[in-house]
Amino acid sequence: MILEFLKQMDYSIFHFINNTISNQTLDSIMLFLRNAHNWIPLYILLFIYLIYSYKWNGLKYVLYILIAFAIADSITFQLLKPWFGRLRPCHSETLTVRLLLNHCGGKYGFPSNHAANHAAIAISIVLAGIFKKKWINYLWLFWAFMIGIAQIYVGVHYPSDILAGFILGASIAYFNYYAILPLLSRLPIIIKGIIPKKTSNNNCL
Repeated sequence: MILEFLKQMDYSIFHFINNTISNQTLDSIMLFLRNAHNWIPLYILLFIYLIYSYKWNGLKYVLYILIAFAIADSITFQLLKPWFGRLRPCHSETLTVRLLLNHCGGKYGFPSNHAANHAAIAISIVLAGIFKKKWINYLWLFWAFMIGIAQIYVGVHYPSDILAGFILGASIAYFNYYAILPLLSRLPIIIKGIIPKKTSNNNCL
């Protein structure tokens, strides 16, 4: 009974976001948000800013963010999606789906890669307090949330796919912050220990 109720709620929220509130303006916004090609310049600018502003610490933060993304993407795509095997709504034969894309984006959708990846990045940024102005850190959370909503809006994910992705991404972000970031902070010491010191050869004649 409870599972059926949750399933129907999932469908109802999906229908509301995908159909009820749809309009041409939102179509344009949501299609822009869920397009990966539009994120790449943003992340390139982020990495340039971090390295320029923080030097070595900036490189550390770039690696920190990339590791969060890599873990989230690998676990979601290679492990969880095949294991759960839940079809995307755009593959459903019973639901009325308003698909805004010319493809469904793959067979399985639980949990969402987009949601997990962006949540892992955004929450990693917030936990580390990378930006001095706190509101900029939290703006990344809003960015991740809107990308998740966009995935539902265009018809390729259920709300539960997004929620599961957010939970997974948050878990990875905490692991990243408490386990990975301290190791990255020690890299300069490790590198100095590996690189041999230069010795001066002063031959007495």
